[in-house]
Amino acid sequence: MFGYFPKRFNNRRPGLLSDIIQEFNVSEKFVLEYQRLRPDLDWSKKTWEEFLDSLSSLDRLHISFAMSTVLRGRYSFSLLNGHSCIRTKKRYLDIGTAYAGFLRAYKEQGFEEAIGIELQERLAILGRANIDGLDNTQVIVGDFIQDDYSHLGAFDVVTCNDVIEHVDDAIVAIQKMSGMVADGGTLCMEVPNRDHINFVASDGHFQIFGITQLDRDDAALHYEAALKADRKNYYFQMGEMYELDWYIEQLSRNGLKAFIADTHMVGGVKDVPELIAGLRRAYAEWRQNLKPRLEPLLAARLTEAVESYIQRLEQDFSGIKDDLSRKRFEDKYLRSFWTILAIKGVAHLMSGSEYSRQDDSIAIQKLEADIRQKDAQIAFLNEQIAQMKNSFFWKFSRPLRFLGRFARSPRRAFYELLGVLRARIRRND
Repeated sequence: MFGYFPKRFNNRRPGLLSDIIQEFNVSEKFVLEYQRLRPDLDWSKKTWEEFLDSLSSLDRLHISFAMSTVLRGRYSFSLLNGHSCIRTKKRYLDIGTAYAGFLRAYKEQGFEEAIGIELQERLAILGRANIDGLDNTQVIVGDFIQDDYSHLGAFDVVTCNDVIEHVDDAIVAIQKMSGMVADGGTLCMEVPNRDHINFVASDGHFQIFGITQLDRDDAALHYEAALKADRKNYYFQMGEMYELDWYIEQLSRNGLKAFIADTHMVGGVKDVPELIAGLRRAYAEWRQNLKPRLEPLLAARLTEAVESYIQRLEQDFSGIKDDLSRKRFEDKYLRSFWTILAIKGVAHLMSGSEYSRQDDSIAIQKLEADIRQKDAQIAFLNEQIAQMKNSFFWKFSRPLRFLGRFARSPRRAFYELLGVLRARIRRND
């Protein structure tokens, strides 16, 4: 799912445990605790790829997400740093910290204190295992919506990644998070886009067609029919999902100026016809296989919601006239997750309505921020390349590429090799 290159050739621990630690930089204690909590999985596999291949598609999605927790945290830091959103490295707070990889990552980058809040005891156990041995780092078990955390004070950076869609009251969550951001600090939220074309075809949590287009109650019924599971599980796991302007408006009301980072773009405008065709195929498959299992009224509501979505999608696609309309279309339909960066204490706060008609000065600031982000992404990729250069694959990739060319054209490959040898002889002379 995440495509990170494994660094298994320097392993000190044999087998799958070493492979996971080397590839994802999680703690050994974390992996062992995860194994204990999931005895139903085949942990006897030798490598991460073999283990991944043995999983169901849903387990593959969830376990890849869990194991990549530190790498995602590092990317989060790199993104915020690239946008000049980290002014001091004193206090960091992660809401819904789960596996606590973000705490590890931000501590690696020099934050003096890192705190995570997690609702589920089971996830908190895993998170504490992952931060074992780190100073001034803790995972607190509690309900962020119901409990009072004002005694914790203010933080330079607050993150809420892939969490806001799970809470019962997103308005309260945003109010409380905004109140814990220090003046000049940043709140970063990563939110799944309910209207992303691929997520309508198959959502990112349960891989169910059309569920993102339903309200919470209908989504729970659809979940129950599709997975043959108790709808109470859906209510426990999921809240409401909103459109982008709603989040921007809520942040503005709480004194934060928000903008969208250029992340998680899946394809481009040129790919939209193919994406729509894929959505229609998924729709036809749903009508044939799952629709008959739904209650008629629910099936009718979902059909109406999906038909309406496709109509809006095609109208908005045909309505792209300029850069602004293209940007709006990309944010609404092609960005799988919105990375929302919100800064506190900035003058001339931008409201949700102003977001849709940014003036030139804001556009320039956004362009400068995008450039800083690209620089951060390049630095992050350079780190990955530097690690890959020490791997077995990298060291032997050039001979392997030569053998591939030799197989396709022996004569050409021979003369290429001869040219390389001549050049080396001339250098030695």
